[in-house]
Amino acid sequence: MPDGLLVPYAEVSGAFDPPSGWQHGLVKNANGTFTLTFTNQSKWEFNAAGWLTAKKDRVGNTTTVNRNASHKITTVTSPDGRALTFAYDGSGRITSVTDPLSRVWTFTHNAAGDTTGVSYPALSGVTKTRTFTYNAQHNILTETDLDGHVWTWTYDSSERMTSHVSPLGHTTGYAYTTSSTTITLPGGQTVVHNYSSGLLASEVDAAGFSTAYTYDAERNPLTVTDARGKVWTYTYDAKGNTLTSKNPLNQTTTYTYNATNDLLTVTTPLGHVTTVNYNAQGRVTSVVDPLGRTTATATYNAFGDLTAVADGLGRTSSMAYNGYGDVTSSTDPTGLQTSATYDLIGRVATVTDPSGNVITATRDNWRRIAGVALPGGTSVSLVYNFRNLVTSFTDELSRTSSRTYDNAGRLITATNPKGETHTYTYNSNSWVTAITNGRGATRNFAHSARGDVTSLTLPDGAVEQWSYLGTGQTSGYTSPLGYTNSYVFDDAGQMTTVDYPAGTDTTFAYDASGRHTQMVDATGTTTYTYNAAGELTSLAQPQGTTTYTYNAAGQRLTMNEAGSGTTTYSYDTAGRLASLVNPFSETTSFVYDTLGRVGQKSLANGTSEHYAYDTRSRLTQVQLKQGATVLRTTGYAWDNADQITSQTVNGVTTSYGYDLAGQLTSEVRSGYNVAYTYDANGNRLSKTVNGVAESYTYDLADKMLTAGAKSYTYDAAGRTVGINAPGGTTTLTYDYESRVTAISGPGINETHTYNGLDTRVGTVQGACRARLCGMAATSRTPCCGMARPPTRRGFRSGAAGSRPGLTRASRTPTRRPLPWGRLQRRGCMTPLAQNSPPPEPGRAPSAMPVALATKKIPAASSSSATATTTRRRGGSFRGIQFETGRIGTRIAIAHLWLALILTA
Repeated sequence: MPDGLLVPYAEVSGAFDPPSGWQHGLVKNANGTFTLTFTNQSKWEFNAAGWLTAKKDRVGNTTTVNRNASHKITTVTSPDGRALTFAYDGSGRITSVTDPLSRVWTFTHNAAGDTTGVSYPALSGVTKTRTFTYNAQHNILTETDLDGHVWTWTYDSSERMTSHVSPLGHTTGYAYTTSSTTITLPGGQTVVHNYSSGLLASEVDAAGFSTAYTYDAERNPLTVTDARGKVWTYTYDAKGNTLTSKNPLNQTTTYTYNATNDLLTVTTPLGHVTTVNYNAQGRVTSVVDPLGRTTATATYNAFGDLTAVADGLGRTSSMAYNGYGDVTSSTDPTGLQTSATYDLIGRVATVTDPSGNVITATRDNWRRIAGVALPGGTSVSLVYNFRNLVTSFTDELSRTSSRTYDNAGRLITATNPKGETHTYTYNSNSWVTAITNGRGATRNFAHSARGDVTSLTLPDGAVEQWSYLGTGQTSGYTSPLGYTNSYVFDDAGQMTTVDYPAGTDTTFAYDASGRHTQMVDATGTTTYTYNAAGELTSLAQPQGTTTYTYNAAGQRLTMNEAGSGTTTYSYDTAGRLASLVNPFSETTSFVYDTLGRVGQKSLANGTSEHYAYDTRSRLTQVQLKQGATVLRTTGYAWDNADQITSQTVNGVTTSYGYDLAGQLTSEVRSGYNVAYTYDANGNRLSKTVNGVAESYTYDLADKMLTAGAKSYTYDAAGRTVGINAPGGTTTLTYDYESRVTAISGPGINETHTYNGLDTRVGTVQGACRARLCGMAATSRTPCCGMARPPTRRGFRSGAAGSRPGLTRASRTPTRRPLPWGRLQRRGCMTPLAQNSPPPEPGRAPSAMPVALATKKIPAASSSSATATTTRRRGGSFRGIQFETGRIGTRIAIAHLWLALILTA
């Protein structure tokens, strides 16, 4: 098998019996050849001597393997005709591989036949070689990578690997018994794998938590006992398909299959059934939800490529392909078409949007994206090292950011175009232990034995701490103030309680499908009701009940709020919102341009907003009209790096300037001239208006200390507790989730209430209680006027001023929205808006990536334009997706240049 697995079949009376746990059938054909048919109906074909000659998918698309008289592979040809060619020396050792672009990889060998070098296609005239050394048993002892760094391995007398040493000298050790393998990490922690009958029986992680497995006679996993001791159970049919999966709460999901092992139905623990239909080639043709609605239909060409997919309302998107099976065009339900071209190995070369704007990718000889030419004549470029890690990126304004790495390929420094550098430090396990920003301030991380972040020490000495369950879920958070929030989970791993040191805890309940059904918090009880398709139909809150209905595509049709009335939604043929009618029968409608962007929004009072865009889909004009009369025109100009350079409102223009890091440095209009300066961490140091300067100071943790005549005080958790101004002091108080609960000071006296999901549900200003838009009765009169609370927690500013990856939302394992809403102009609040001011022109809020604060870097996810059933052995059903049949580039074509890099 491809992974080196040897599968012995027993021949009995001309038939071949597979070993236990292997459900794939082998037959000997009349001409003496052999065919191996997998449960997914794909096939491998072998000649009479047992050599692989072809691989066929279910539709019949064939990858052909040609061999010479010595049975050495000479070519491998994919179904689209693209081929790899292999050459050998007189001893039958491979000497070269040539791809469809005529690029050549060459191989060298020692006298024992071991491969000692692999030379890659030249880059700018330079050929790099990866080299190897071996012991007498032909095991690799060293590998020297393309950057000249050496990796080392050792073995025991049984030729089992005993150690692996990185170029930094960090050693991972391996020890064996007859039934276990112990892995010792460079930091000294150990992970143990225990085996029984060749199957993994249990694994004990570095923190001592154990996960155990049992199996049936066919080697299918029967039970998984997780690190909390909770048992997950699975059953199977004779072909190894998962029939049931039961969680520790005894909630069972059931699956059925057809004769060719395609998933037919999924029945939830609540008895709701989703049905999948197929064509003769096993391609998904439709999906029917538990309400009996056909939510998706698909058609395919003779090669099994998806050619059209329609939603539950029949709105159809179509795809076309070239002879290689690459998607050459994608047409949406309104007829808008995006097209693409490719090189000979299926890499994207150009993307053309429906308006004819072309994005072109250039690649080096290793087919890495070297540059992207954008509409309008601008471009960006990338430089890599020989490990394919990006070392520099130059944007459309020729501003260059750079990165450096250590010998093990870990990011060490990241430098912006101004020369301001962030530095990263790791332990021997490659877990981030410190991040130092451009000001020289350092945040330090401590880890558990298995790599969970257990504490973060900020530059001002504040320490935040986390504890974890055996399953990795956060069980507690301890604030720098010393209090601890605890988190309780049920046996299925669903959070049931947030336990605060004092006051009302928050509790959650779930149905058998794992959906929220109830939340009890300080504001009262919230109840969630769903239909069989899992769509929320009722949300009953202490503030009132809201009900919802949906169309066959799952889009909301109506929303009825208690005491308010019904809002109705309609959609166009592409599924875009076409109109919204509020409870007062006032209609807001939307019209879209040829690229699917909002071109016009019309309101019930007869006014309309008209939007214009440039070739890069950047907003260039917003025009407010009353009928044919123009009431206001706002225009925007942009530079090549997508920064707003000017804004013109009814003929009055404000111009903006930026530094190399993209920070706003100037605002100029008639009679108004503002300049800004920043420190090395992006904190604003000064603002000068018409020659009058205001300066800002910060502590090491980037908390603002002074802003002109104002000063700020903080608690140990870094939260703003006092704003001292010439007119008096404003005081802020917080709850255990660091949400502002009260603001008092000159001219302001407010209290705020939140539900258990961090949504602010009430504000009282003096004797006036504010209503929340979308919660209480919709009104055409403003809500109570409310002064806007401070918009920056701790007044942290700058690109790296916030705590990376360990914000309050990320350190609690809840589905928490942003902390509180933003006040609208009418005085109402958008419940889930972020508590931060709008970004300055051309500058979006930013923070260091979450992954840098954790051991495990999250993998990028991608969506597919295609649908098939997928499941994983052991009972974990992953869902339904559409697929294309032939080998080729499977991309979701986009008109954004970033799509080129993501599909590289």
